[in-house]
Amino acid sequence: MRFTTVELVVEQAPISAKPDQIVGVRVDYQERQLRAAVKAAGATWDHEAGVWRMPLKMARLLRLRERIIDR
Repeated sequence: MRFTTVELVVEQAPISAKPDQIVGVRVDYQERQLRAAVKAAGATWDHEAGVWRMPLKMARLLRLRERIIDR
């Protein structure tokens, strides 16, 4: 027995990416190499909170998940 299938497209719309969540990441001043990596990844320093602000995806890529202090 043989089956033939058909896919029916009802609607087409562009996929829009969700804006990435910005999180605060704790990096000590003495951790120079890590600070340099965080800066190179585009993180910004939040002086009031004393943390680096970066997208959650970037924090995960840099394996800083355990250093995230707020979501």
